[in-house]
Amino acid sequence: MKGNNVSTVAGKPAAPKNAMAQIVKLRERDYLAALNLLVDQIYEQVSAMGWSYPEFAERAAVSTATVYRIGSRLCKLPRFQTVWKMGRAVGGTVEFRMVKLGRARKKA
Repeated sequence: MKGNNVSTVAGKPAAPKNAMAQIVKLRERDYLAALNLLVDQIYEQVSAMGWSYPEFAERAAVSTATVYRIGSRLCKLPRFQTVWKMGRAVGGTVEFRMVKLGRARKKA
């Protein structure tokens, strides 16, 4: 139906599109908050080690410009591979785990 705000998956009704958009928006916000925390931790470690951006870039095998853009938050959504390399360069590990998305909770 035109104008219908409900999608179907395998012939079965799925959640309304606006509800799914809310779930995705919440999950995206959580992901970005976790990513920003991780980047902060990496750069705190870089600072504690006394590394310059060029030295860190060389150790992480990424460009100095990338280190600058991520560190100064000019790059809002760095690639996972880049963050992984940067984490490894400071002696840490970076991993993503798949989680099952739940339904959006209604506010009480």
